[in-house]
Formats: sequence, structure tokens, C-alpha cells
Amino acid sequence: MNNFPALSTALLAALILTGCSSDNSGSIGADTFAPAAPVQQPNEPELTAAQAMLESLGPGAKYFSEASMQALLDYEDNAQPVALVQVMVVDDAEGFTAYERSAESHWTNWGGETVLATRVANQLFGERPADVLRIVQFPDLSMLLQAMSEPPFTDLMEELFTASSGHTWVLGSPATFPFKVSGGFVDPSLQDLDQLAAEELLRALANESNSDLFKTDQQILIDMLVSDSPEPFFMLNLVDFYEQAKYPDGRDPDLTGIEANQRYSAAVVPLMQIHNSGPEFAMPVGVVLTNDDVTWEQVGVGRYASRDAFLNIFALNPSLEDVIVHKEAGVENTRVYFTEREDRTVGSGPLFNQRYCEILLVDGLGQPGARADVYGTQGVNGCPQASWETLAPGPIAREWDADVALMNGPRYSIMDSVGGTPPSSEGDSVRPDEITFGELRMRRLTSVLLPVGGAPGETTGYQVAGVERDNIWIFYEGRRIYELIDPEGTRWVMQARSQAIDPDLQLEDLQFLGERLALPDGWSFDTRILEERLEVPAINGVAEVVQDEYQNTYQRVP
Repeated sequence: MNNFPALSTALLAALILTGCSSDNSGSIGADTFAPAAPVQQPNEPELTAAQAMLESLGPGAKYFSEASMQALLDYEDNAQPVALVQVMVVDDAEGFTAYERSAESHWTNWGGETVLATRVANQLFGERPADVLRIVQFPDLSMLLQAMSEPPFTDLMEELFTASSGHTWVLGSPATFPFKVSGGFVDPSLQDLDQLAAEELLRALANESNSDLFKTDQQILIDMLVSDSPEPFFMLNLVDFYEQAKYPDGRDPDLTGIEANQRYSAAVVPLMQIHNSGPEFAMPVGVVLTNDDVTWEQVGVGRYASRDAFLNIFALNPSLEDVIVHKEAGVENTRVYFTEREDRTVGSGPLFNQRYCEILLVDGLGQPGARADVYGTQGVNGCPQASWETLAPGPIAREWDADVALMNGPRYSIMDSVGGTPPSSEGDSVRPDEITFGELRMRRLTSVLLPVGGAPGETTGYQVAGVERDNIWIFYEGRRIYELIDPEGTRWVMQARSQAIDPDLQLEDLQFLGERLALPDGWSFDTRILEERLEVPAINGVAEVVQDEYQNTYQRVP
């Protein structure tokens, strides 16, 4: 699963719910905004900058006000990036698509970038409908104001407001996160459910819970349960906090609404982490630009690995009821939209970019027939970094009577899914099927036949090891893969990247990995986009693997 650095839960919660506060000083001011002035008639009063901004919105001016334009001009800024969050109803899909093509070019000219474009699939809370979410980020507010002051902007707004309605626009300085959430999650117990089974499961859970989640449209949850889609999705939250927390039992009367909500987040964030989910975007609202019935204070977008992940975190988690009370005490108004990314080019399977760690307990090191029992967090937890960092190989090897304990991770799987027979922990090992190393629980996955004279993690790489398993790694069409090619022309496809040697190695870095590898004579590195699905099976119950010097692992392609 994804790597979450050693960040305190409280701090992460604050990032998700309140963004990064800053000591802003100075405002952009009206002088920055200089739209093309309309022809001034004699004796007509000169337009203020705020009025000119309002006029530049064309038919969209009805959604805004002179006061909101003035608030934008007065927005305090210290050259921090700003994000414009737009939640809209699309009335003319073709016209809206044409607007977006024009808008992308216009925003780009002024440093703007669309950082999230999703369509609304469903609505959990709130009564105002919406069809799309757009988040456009600028290097600073002056760049946005310059983009709005250019003559093409009015024509652009004509396109937008002809094709859309029901606007909620807010602006602020977004939080920055030291990680990017990715990867998938599948709960086998939720596969192949039909409508009746889903209704029965929800009915049983609702009888045991007072959660507001069960007061939403039940069909939304039923659709999630019935769907076996492995695709990630995004949950948009618009939030308005109580000034003071309102607990039903009257506790903590001096707590603010934001502080109560942070308690909720502090409990939910770890659950999101172990289900390969987390924050995608968070921003305290600096200006509510549209005429809305709520003064929104916070925007948050959570990325969920799958519908199964969301259900396990919320609807199927009875222990969450005691936590939700903090959210209900802190939040006065909210709108929650279930959205899906529009710019997705290839779907992610349940294993793609999933974080895990392994410990190999090696017997007979350096001798023919040396083997290692492989224990891993796969299917158990996401290998929290703080727990992993407390482990030391020496004490582990002594405790479990191994020649050496090899720490293999953190690692991230590259394949999308697995077929065939999964790795089995059965065998002649005298060690238990599950071991808790420190605070980190792992299960025995398989046994590895080691190369003579070394083991994964102790060699310079490019030595063949055999892993006993009979499964098939599956890479989806459209996926970028990374391969080693040996002197005989055999291809070895990367099955997992590692951060054991280079903690900063990210998925996007792999495309250029060949420039960093010290490849043996006759070896080469290649990367390509799959034009069709790739299946890489083990051969006769053994998968042959090699590692490069960064401990990225590759399996032989038959």
C-alpha cells in the first residue's frame, strides 16, 4: 500500500481538514485586475475593479456578487499557490466540453493547471445537485487575476455559463501533502453480491448503528456493495463548522467545531491508510465566490482505493459509530459528492501500487539449497512506516532461530491483479503461519530458494532466485511496464519497486530508471506501454526472479 511518512495522525488530520495555515500579509489589490474597459458613456460613473470583474463573467454574473469580487481582490496573499474549486451542473455536455478545451489553453497561459477533473456519480449528503468537480491551481492569485483580466476571459465565461448552471465556486490556498495516495483494495467477501444480499447486509448493519451514513440514500450503498469495480474514486466534501462543538451529551463545551472534527479525522485517517486511501486535496476556504446559502469553510477531497475500501472504512465498520459523534458535533453543514476521475486512461487493478513489507527468515545461508520463509503484510496491513522503522534484523533472526533476517521493504506492487493459485504458506516450515514482529503483524506467504552465496537484499543484484508459487501476475492493457533484458534476450518484468535503498523512489521515477542502473554486460532496461493484457505465470510451481541494485524485483517472462 501507499507510503505515508512518519507524520503524526493529529497533523495528518489537520492537513486533511484545515489545510496548511499561513501568515499571510498584504493583499493583491484592485490595481492587479485591469480588464478591458467597456465603452464609457458620458456622465456614467466609472466602474470599480470589483464591478468590472463582475461584468467580465458575462451571463454568469448572476451567480456572483460585487462583494464576492471585492473579497477576491482583498484576499491576502504571500505568493502562495491558490486553487479555484468549481462544483457545477452541466446542462449542455457538448458545449461544456468545448468550454473546457478553450479554458485549458487560457488557464495554461497564466500558469493554471487542472489538478482534478471528476464527474459526480452520486450524492451522499446535501440537497444541491452537481455534475462535475473541477480544481484549477495557479502559482499565486495575481496569475488568476491576470487570466481573468484578459479579453478572451469574457468569451470563455459566455461558453461556460451557457453550458452549465448551479455553480458553487470557492478559492483558497491548498494544503501540500508529502505523499501521493495510490493503489487498490479488494475485499473478497464483498465479491459477487446481488441486490438482495446487499440489502440484507445493510439492514443488519443499520439495526446496530445510529450513523448518519445509513440515513442517506440506501441505494448508493447497495450499488457499492453490488459493484465489483476495482476502480478508485473521490469523495468531495464541502464543510461548514459550528463555531462551538455541539455534543449531544454536552461534553467539551469549550471545543470548537473544527477541533471536534479533527478528533474524528484522527481516528479515520489510519483506517484510510490501511485501505490504501487518503487525502487527495484539502483547502481552507478563503473566499466563497458564488452566491451560496452556506459560507463554506473547508474543501476536502479524499481518494478511496475502491468501493470495497470505502465500505470497510465506513459502512461495514461498527466501531466507527463512536467516532462519528465527533464529526456530527463539529460540522454544521456539509455536501458530500461521490465523484470519479474523467482523465483516467487505464484502470488500476486491486494490487497496483499496493504498499507492503516482507521479512525473510533465512536458513542455510550461503549453502546449496538455502531457503527463506517469507513473511509479508500483504492482505494484513499497509506496513505503517513508524512500525517498520522499529524493527531490527538481528533480534528478529535470533528470536526465530534463523541464520539471518532480511528486511525487504517498503515495497509497492507493479502488477494489477493476480490469477491462478495464490502463494501458499503450506510446507515443512516449523515457524507459525502468522508472526507479529514488534507491532507489525505478517503472514507466511511462501518459501524462497536462494542463489548460492547470497540472498535478496545481500547481493549486488541480477542473480536468479526461485520463488515457490503457482500464480499469474496480470498487467492491464495500457499499463506502463518496466523490464530488464538479459544477454540471452529473456525479458524480466518488474513486479515490485522498492524504497529500501532509495526511500524517495516513486512510481513516476521508474520510467527513467535505466539511466541510474549499473547493468551487467549484455543487460539492458526497457519501458513500454502495453497494447494488450500481459500475463506472467510461474513455471512448474517456481517463479524465477532477479533484483537490481535498488532491490526492485523482476520476474522472468516465459
